[in-house]
Amino acid sequence: MQRFLDASIEGWYNFLYGDRSAAYDAIIAANPEMTVEKLDKELAQFDQLGIIDVDQALSLGIGALDDERIRAFHDLAVEAKIIEAGVVDLSKVADTRFVNKGHGLDIKSALTGN
Repeated sequence: MQRFLDASIEGWYNFLYGDRSAAYDAIIAANPEMTVEKLDKELAQFDQLGIIDVDQALSLGIGALDDERIRAFHDLAVEAKIIEAGVVDLSKVADTRFVNKGHGLDIKSALTGN
C-alpha cells in the first residue's frame, strides 16, 4: 500500500509541476474526445477549487488527511444529501498511516525551484 500511494503521489507532483505532455498523450489516446485545451481547463479547475496541492498538503504532501478535513467532507456530503447524518463512523473512513509524511515534496521542490 505504501509503495502504491508513494508512486501515486510522485505521479501527481510530476504531473502538476513537470512536463505533463506524456500524460496528456496517454489520456487523449485512451479518450480521443479529450483535448489539451480540455485537460488544461480541468487542471485549472483543480487549482481554482483547491483540490490537490493546498492547505496541509503544502507541508505534509499530496494526500494529507486529518480528522478536521474528514469531518468537513462528511458534513458537506450530509448537507448535499449525499449521505444521511449519523450513518458513517468517521473513525473508520480513513487511515493516515500511509500519508502525512511529506512524500514527494522533494520532487515538487526540484521541479519548481522552491
